[in-house]
Amino acid sequence: MKLATITTALALTLSGAVQASPLPDFPFINVTGAAKLEVAPDKARIQFVIRQTADKADAATEAVYKQGRELMQFLAQQGITEADIDAAQINKEALFKDYNNRAITGYEASQPIMVTLNELTNYVAVMDYLFKQPQIFSISGSFDSSQ
Repeated sequence: MKLATITTALALTLSGAVQASPLPDFPFINVTGAAKLEVAPDKARIQFVIRQTADKADAATEAVYKQGRELMQFLAQQGITEADIDAAQINKEALFKDYNNRAITGYEASQPIMVTLNELTNYVAVMDYLFKQPQIFSISGSFDSSQ
């Protein structure tokens, strides 16, 4: 019995000395870092909406088609291929006199378009063309690097 008591006391004494420390003993080093690499862009994306209004839905839609054809001709002159143009479906909305009077006064047709420029040399010419067009709205550009 005496041997069992001594063994138990010895085991309890040694178990306290074998605990793991949550952090290493001083001195220790903690390293945190971040990196940022700035590169020059080599491509751009331009998003915009062709929007036309007319008394009749077919006239508004045809005006969007006409504006789109003129845009495609201009972009082709700038060396931009159809693969670099992403055009969404045409949307049509009725225009009303006001909130209370729901009489239709006309129609609005619109088409969102995104153009990817793989050469930034065209950027100024394309943006200048878009800003001068009376029925092109919500023009925004963003730059990216393909590397």
